[in-house]
Amino acid sequence: MSERILSVGGNKASRPISDVRPTGVAGSYVKTDSGINTLAVGTVIAKKVLIVCKVTEDFATGTGTQPTIKIGEAGSDAKFAATTIFTNAAEGTTFTFAGSLTAKKNLIVTLTAAVGDGTGGIDVTAFIVPAA
Repeated sequence: MSERILSVGGNKASRPISDVRPTGVAGSYVKTDSGINTLAVGTVIAKKVLIVCKVTEDFATGTGTQPTIKIGEAGSDAKFAATTIFTNAAEGTTFTFAGSLTAKKNLIVTLTAAVGDGTGGIDVTAFIVPAA
């Protein structure tokens, strides 16, 4: 049985409780990771999101290339953070991003792995609350 709430902001339609409950999600990404990673699954309603990223390994090119990381939503993969944000970032540096997560869009982290001895890694934590 799924939990449901009967009224949200005057809307009489029944919604899953997950649409209105604040949530927190986290992920760690290292220099060998690549692809699109879903950090949070989209819900029926738009949400506000606060994203905190802590660099866990220096982003450095070495004799190859450093990894690239973008944070966004499906259809706009750099909506919150473009790859240039993390270029040459030092371990221990913290970045904070905030914005609106579109209804039905997943919060995603898109990565390209480092090449050669390039380095870089981050921990990502996101706090997600209903927009209204």
